[in-house]
Amino acid sequence: MAARGRAARAARDDAPVPRPVVAPRERGLFAPLLGLGLAIALVWAAAVALAGVGRNPILVYNGAFAIAFFLYLGAAALVLRRLPGEAVGAAGRRLLMLILGLALLPRAILLLSDPALSDDLYRYIWDGKVAAAGIDPYRYAPDAPELAPLRDVLWTPINQKSQHTPYPPAAQAVFAATYRIAPDSIKAQQVVATAGDVLAIGALLALLGRLGLPRERVLLYAWSPTPALHFAHSAHNDSLMIAATLLALALALVPDQGGGGRLARAGSGLALALAALIKLIPLLLGPLLLRRWRWAGLLACGVGLALGVAPYLVSGPAALAGLGTEAGEAVFNDSLHFVLVRLLAPLTPRAATLTTLLSAAVLALAALAVAWRDGREPAGLARGAATLLGLALLLNAVVEPWYLAWILPFVALFLRPGRGRWPFAPTPLLGWLWLSGAVQLTDLTYLGPEYARWWPLIRAIEYGPLFALLAWDALRHARSAVARYRARLAGAR
Repeated sequence: MAARGRAARAARDDAPVPRPVVAPRERGLFAPLLGLGLAIALVWAAAVALAGVGRNPILVYNGAFAIAFFLYLGAAALVLRRLPGEAVGAAGRRLLMLILGLALLPRAILLLSDPALSDDLYRYIWDGKVAAAGIDPYRYAPDAPELAPLRDVLWTPINQKSQHTPYPPAAQAVFAATYRIAPDSIKAQQVVATAGDVLAIGALLALLGRLGLPRERVLLYAWSPTPALHFAHSAHNDSLMIAATLLALALALVPDQGGGGRLARAGSGLALALAALIKLIPLLLGPLLLRRWRWAGLLACGVGLALGVAPYLVSGPAALAGLGTEAGEAVFNDSLHFVLVRLLAPLTPRAATLTTLLSAAVLALAALAVAWRDGREPAGLARGAATLLGLALLLNAVVEPWYLAWILPFVALFLRPGRGRWPFAPTPLLGWLWLSGAVQLTDLTYLGPEYARWWPLIRAIEYGPLFALLAWDALRHARSAVARYRARLAGAR
């Protein structure tokens, strides 16, 4: 009987949390969220002002990030604890409008800043300039003599000038269009990245609706300082990939009734193709979506990928070789990849290459396994996507702070409040939430070579809670499986 009780409790823990029929206490949330949202906006306004008068931008923006992150955690805990069901009525609409309005405010403030934490946007501008000049951006590296006539003041800060561009075709199309509209404009790059971020918020709202979850959960993505800083300030194009990925998931969940199902599935396939043509990682989700897509989505995705790549193949098969350059050579802030390389190093001098191949094989097998397990029902589709993107981050050789924005929408979907006084349930999603903030510590290593000695501590602070929660979750599931097995044995007797 005890085994059966443990098995029943385990099954309840793994089951989706049912939506109560009672409405949440929206009015009690309005005032504290207003205060927290305005405080976050003021923190960013102070950071922009201080960086504008010559203070060290790394210290200023990372200090502001830390304050904003803990204010955001407070807001997230309030929303999760006080929204047991879907907000309804005028009070619910006002609360959602407040959340969205206060999400836009820090982004508007950071759009006024001058990017100081990353130089990736200069490569965006360069690639757009090369394309606007009628030259295939995959053909030459920035330091190629053939491109010397295009060099100007914005060429100097480009990093890795000898590397062919690592950005896929849809990203190149965005760079070219942005350059044609606003040549040599840094601000235009920030606006485009912010527009993608706002579209991601909209797509997350649609996905929340498809899953029957409270739309106010969007706060867990929209108020996070990670997308706000790295998209509105630093102009990283990952925001466009996130928006397209979430749209692909939301469209895949449109029901067949009314004749719109096939069109939605085709739209989902095109959206995933677009996401993969901005950043390659969403291709992992293809097997997961197949059950939902059927032929319409699969055909649309294949056609989208082919149309995106075809214009750049005229330069020969090697034209897209640069797409894998960064993945094959760069290493920064890795976790499982870091461990695997050091385990394999005594066995082979090509440990890094072997780790890359092993990681690719693991991801391919995981994509198939997750598709088989989670591709049938709506919540499983989103959970499977979270699993694959999380595993990709752990196995990746490069984990930049803005990469954690990939996983935040799924934290918004599934993170649960804790029991008693605990603000959050101790699940791996809490580890990802923590990592989305702690990853910003990696910026401190750019302050000087003397800070490199802090890498072990930074990695422990970043990844320690996540791996502890992953281990705890694995142990819990193992115990649940043993309890169910024992219950079956007892029943068979």
